[in-house]
Amino acid sequence: MEDMSTVVVKRLKEVVVGRREFEQQMEIIGMIRHDNVAELKAYYYSKDDKPAVITVKEASSRCSTETEECMIEYL
Repeated sequence: MEDMSTVVVKRLKEVVVGRREFEQQMEIIGMIRHDNVAELKAYYYSKDDKPAVITVKEASSRCSTETEECMIEYL
């Protein structure tokens, strides 16, 4: 990938739909943009394999020793 993002390939094993419906749903999912939702980069449809490529946001934690509370920040 040209932006050097970390990605995950998720195999959608339990999906039992036709190509057209699968592609329509992937297009809808691909339009979602939110800080708490991984971005869909690519997908592929075949009878036996339906992988989806999503970006992974790296998390870093900040812990306050005074209050013992932690926050997770997504980079």
